[in-house]
Amino acid sequence: MPLLQLCDGPAERPGSREELVIESRSERGVPGEGEFGLVAAVAALPASLPVSAEAPSDRRVAELGELGWARLLKSGVDAVLTQADSTQLGGNLDTAGAK
Repeated sequence: MPLLQLCDGPAERPGSREELVIESRSERGVPGEGEFGLVAAVAALPASLPVSAEAPSDRRVAELGELGWARLLKSGVDAVLTQADSTQLGGNLDTAGAK
């Protein structure tokens, strides 16, 4: 089943295997808050592709609670999708105007 799972983070990968494991298992970022270029990636994919957030963060759940973390993730995904949609529409309009 085609599906896109979003998370974000710094452009540079962690410096050690241990740091990479920590990031991948328990400290990913909110979509749109990092440096992964998610808007461009999402804009290049079909608009009908299902999207979810896969961004575990033990630290942020401890700070915000589970519901607060879920709401923040949803807000981040919504913002990325809105920006990607605007990018796609802008590209389509530019192409249509050039004909």
